[in-house]
Amino acid sequence: MNKKLPFVLSLLVMASMLLGACGGPAQPPAAQTEAPVATEAPAATEAAAEPFTLTVWYWGEQEAPGMKDFMENAVQVYMKENPHITVNAVLQESDSLYPAFRAAAEAKEGPDIQFFWGGVFTLEDAWLGNLAPVSDYWSEEELANIPAGQRAETFWDSKQ
Repeated sequence: MNKKLPFVLSLLVMASMLLGACGGPAQPPAAQTEAPVATEAPAATEAAAEPFTLTVWYWGEQEAPGMKDFMENAVQVYMKENPHITVNAVLQESDSLYPAFRAAAEAKEGPDIQFFWGGVFTLEDAWLGNLAPVSDYWSEEELANIPAGQRAETFWDSKQ
C-alpha cells in the first residue's frame, strides 16, 4: 500500500475537484492572443514504476447527472498520464454506498479511494477510523486548492 499512497492521494485531489465541477458552468477561457510557446518535455529521471491497480468507489450520478461520464473521462486522463496505474472506478448506488463501504472497511477490503459528498455522513467514517486524513500527506498549500467550504465539511480533530 505504501507504493500506492502518492497515487491514491493524487486521485483524492481529482475526487475533491469533482465537487467543484458540480458547481455549475465555468466562464469560457479568454481568447488566446499569442501562439503557444513550444517547450521541451522534462527528461525521465525516475525508474519505471511498478504497475498496480487502484479501486475507486464513487457515487453522484443519481444526484449530479453526468458524474459517471466525468469520472470515466478523468480516469482515462489519469491513466494516460500514469501508464503504470490501472484505475478501476466503480459507480455505487446511493442507498447502499455507506453500508457497503463500512462493511468493506470493517473487513479491511475496502477500495483504495472512496468518494463521498462532504458532511456528517463522511465524518461518521472519520469518527469510526475508516478514513486516512489527507492532511497527513498533503501540504497546506496543496489543501488550499480545495475550496474552504468543502474543506469545512470534512474537517475533524484538526485533520482534513
